[in-house]
Amino acid sequence: PSQWCKANINNKAADINGDGEITVSDLSAFSYLLLNGGTSSAKSRKVMMNNTAAPCVISISDMEIVPGGETIATISISNPDVKFSSYQFDLILPLGLSVKTDEDGFLASELSLERTNMRKTNFFDSKMIDNGVLRVLCASTNNSAFSGTEGSVAHITLVADKNMPAGTYSIGLDKAELTLNGDRTIPEIASAKIAVAAPTNIAEAFKSGE
Repeated sequence: PSQWCKANINNKAADINGDGEITVSDLSAFSYLLLNGGTSSAKSRKVMMNNTAAPCVISISDMEIVPGGETIATISISNPDVKFSSYQFDLILPLGLSVKTDEDGFLASELSLERTNMRKTNFFDSKMIDNGVLRVLCASTNNSAFSGTEGSVAHITLVADKNMPAGTYSIGLDKAELTLNGDRTIPEIASAKIAVAAPTNIAEAFKSGE
């Protein structure tokens, strides 16, 4: 299926909002077109490089983990002066840290319902696109904006390799954007740290040394 997509997708046609890039903003604009009879309210079709009075920020929580253990990364967005119905971002993980998968192979990433619900925000998906890089897409096919101006938007369960050395590692965010009716805002990015603890007892130390 992926080879079919690469061979048959018309990139020009996929750029629904006409800004020269194919992102979650095009998904937002396309759903709006379908639901409104082929007319869009996305008049400017521009990228707003966070030029609002109070900047938008996407951030990730600082975390602690033990080798072989798991923790939840919370992604939050602060948007004092901009509304958004959809977002995307890449989560960049250090070596030794991965996203948990369930028994069916699905990644343990999920929409936070702190600022929305499943009727308003009805598309959420993620995929490992490179070694240590998770891409997350979230959209509302009816362009319902997230409520409020601050709070969590996603939760991702991370797992540390059992032999991951103790220390403090950086977790980064990249290619983040917010969109409403096809218009894009590029938020500032606040990265985080994850502290990997050393084994705390003799049994753990013996196990990690095997």
